[in-house]
Amino acid sequence: MNTAELKLNIIRQVDTLNENVLKEVTDYIQSKINSQNASVFDSLTEEQKKRIRQAQQSIKDGKGIPHEAIVLKYKTKYGIN
Repeated sequence: MNTAELKLNIIRQVDTLNENVLKEVTDYIQSKINSQNASVFDSLTEEQKKRIRQAQQSIKDGKGIPHEAIVLKYKTKYGIN
């Protein structure tokens, strides 16, 4: 079954549910969406979060090195085209 068929199948099944079961299904789907969207950042230690925030601030302050510059440096160093 492809994605479109799966979605259509779910829609047909949901359409037949009574209100109580529909609420349960809605809660279940929402919990899956929430867990899927959970940030990896939330699982980091406070020290790791602090360092990331410092790095973000450095970039905002113009202290970062552009990605393209780093790529060029190492391509040149290792003779990669």
